[in-house]
Amino acid sequence: MLRAVELFSGIGGMHCALDFVDLNYEIIAAIDINPTANLVYESNFPNAPAMNRTIEGISLNQWEKWNADIWLMSPPCQPFTRQGKQEDLNDRRTDGFVHLMKSILPQLKAKPKYILLENVSGFEYSQAHQLLLDTLQAHNYYYEQYLLSPIQFGIPNSRLRFYLIAKQQEKPIETYSSSILTRISNFERLYNKLRQKFPSKGLSLEENSLHENDQITDRCSHSSEILVQPDQSIYINDFLISNENQDFELNEKQLERGLHVCDIITCHAKRSFCFTKSYGKYFEGTGSLFRTLSNRIRYFTPKEIANLHCFPLNYQFPEQITTRQAYSLLGNSLSVFVINMNPRTIKRISNVRLKARSELKPDEWQQNNYYYDQHVINCSKDQLERIDARNITREDFIEKYERPAKPVIIQHLIDDWPAFEKWTVEKLGKKYRNQRFKVGEDDDGKSVKLKLKYFLDYALNNHDDSPLYLFESSFGEHQKKKRLLDDYDIPEYFSEDLFRLVGDHRRPPYRWWCIGPQRSGTGIHIDPLGTSAWNALITGHKRWCIFPPSTPRHLLKPTSVDSPKSKDEGITWFKVIYPRTQLSTWPKEYACVEVIQHPGEVIFVPGGYWHVVLNMDLTVAVTQNFCSSVNFPTVWARVIRSRPKMSKKFLENLKRRRPDLARLTEKIDMNADTGPRSDTSSSSSSSSSADSSPDSADDDESETESKVTIDQPSFDQGDEPLTKKQRISSL
Repeated sequence: MLRAVELFSGIGGMHCALDFVDLNYEIIAAIDINPTANLVYESNFPNAPAMNRTIEGISLNQWEKWNADIWLMSPPCQPFTRQGKQEDLNDRRTDGFVHLMKSILPQLKAKPKYILLENVSGFEYSQAHQLLLDTLQAHNYYYEQYLLSPIQFGIPNSRLRFYLIAKQQEKPIETYSSSILTRISNFERLYNKLRQKFPSKGLSLEENSLHENDQITDRCSHSSEILVQPDQSIYINDFLISNENQDFELNEKQLERGLHVCDIITCHAKRSFCFTKSYGKYFEGTGSLFRTLSNRIRYFTPKEIANLHCFPLNYQFPEQITTRQAYSLLGNSLSVFVINMNPRTIKRISNVRLKARSELKPDEWQQNNYYYDQHVINCSKDQLERIDARNITREDFIEKYERPAKPVIIQHLIDDWPAFEKWTVEKLGKKYRNQRFKVGEDDDGKSVKLKLKYFLDYALNNHDDSPLYLFESSFGEHQKKKRLLDDYDIPEYFSEDLFRLVGDHRRPPYRWWCIGPQRSGTGIHIDPLGTSAWNALITGHKRWCIFPPSTPRHLLKPTSVDSPKSKDEGITWFKVIYPRTQLSTWPKEYACVEVIQHPGEVIFVPGGYWHVVLNMDLTVAVTQNFCSSVNFPTVWARVIRSRPKMSKKFLENLKRRRPDLARLTEKIDMNADTGPRSDTSSSSSSSSSADSSPDSADDDESETESKVTIDQPSFDQGDEPLTKKQRISSL
């Protein structure tokens, strides 16, 4: 359990944020000199030890006893506000902050692991800010800085604030970034929780946009970096206690005095001005007013402003707190929602990104803004046949689908799998949270791994164009991760797998356990060695495009011209190549078959078929390649050419266990065309569908294909799969 000290605690905004993000924590002290704020704090958090003291009055010995893991702080903002005197460190209200930076943190033996600070926009230009950075650097803290506003996240309130997250490192840091970010990736999961907290009342009204007067009138300002789509923004109506409230209506005198300078919004608004501590006292620049359905003008109530700050719905102000006091306290508070950022996840994802795709700079992971382009995700085409496993025997399936090599979606084949109960995000995150899974490969082809707890946090919250994809092939050999094998069985239709005769230590990678964030996927490819594949989906939806084996490679593969650094990503294929397949000039014999795979469905992809997959939302799946008696001739021809050592062991075991197939090997024409070779050029991308080990690349196979020209943009018809190092060196 993390031990947290809340400094300049106010009414407990930081405390609420920790509750919102589901951290396992304990507030060991909440310190503020405002007795009114402390009264509100204690009424909402009776078990947290609130202290009505100055920071300077707490001894170093007390800090050592607390031994806090986290410092949460919102120092007084008045020394830095634009409408104030901006006296910075000369303002006595900074004394507590200066004492922390100069006298406490440097002398502490057990320094906090994490520091989270919030203040007004403008703090970043202050001497206090420089003191903060100097102190953090002197004591080996890695930090990231942000300027964020709730309106960026679909919350209809503009409240730009400065945030800093710091984590202490064991070794000195060579370089520090001075940049201040205006966007984060870690909010989608929290946004979904917010929608559960404030469910939409079904209004279909105006689009989310920045009001033309915002930057003039709203003294708290905002960032222009909107991180949600218009239809994700939440209406003001969702935060109201009621539409009408006569107690807060303006009288005629107030209307005459303030109507010409007020910002007045209605229930369908998706924006409001920043509420300051002077709300209710002055009109201009202190916050929006509300127009009721009866065309009356009223103030927002303190509870409604607390809702807009995303305080818990059960958060209350004691009866002895006046409305004016509540407005003042809320004006000095923070947005509970925006503060929800996990610094550990951010740091680890940054490191993994660098290893998995070193060709991308940090700011290039989101350069195409695919997060905001839902067209690819919202496809509804469904062209593949579906069958009910309850009505088709294994023998019938082989004769009707496997032998004629016919892709198909199978329903009710895996209904009894325990995985449906055990592979939820919550249960996986709890059971395997500290287990490391493969999410990519480095430049040398070595696995890049990440603990599941960090990956799930990233998967639910990222904005990357093509996110990291958890694609783990070795889970069956790991002491703890192999428990995943207990949660599913090989489907009856695919129970024959001749590669078992080789042994798991000799056979190429053949099974993968996968978790795919929205927009992640596998680039266009053919499975290795002519094997067929089945993919069982437990959670989410996958978009598939499938092409016949005869389709020429050059028609399907994006080139470096199409996308210099992301040509092997699934979403790149859907953005670049897919539109070409829909042209009237696209050859009919190479027509694309599309399907949306739903939870509980298994898709069968015969050997040789080109396919590309995109995760439409967060998916959990297991997939496996196999060699059966049906596709054995093709697989054997490829194994003998590209896996000579493995083929010898394979043949020895066939003679003992399957003499009929051993005799068949003597009759297989090794010079016959077995179709285009398997493609593993996507295997080293961040959304790999195969392991690029020597056992998964058919380097020695020849390829025969006809060149076809269609009416489309020009691209390299000789595009061949490259290793990751080759691709990077060619950039």
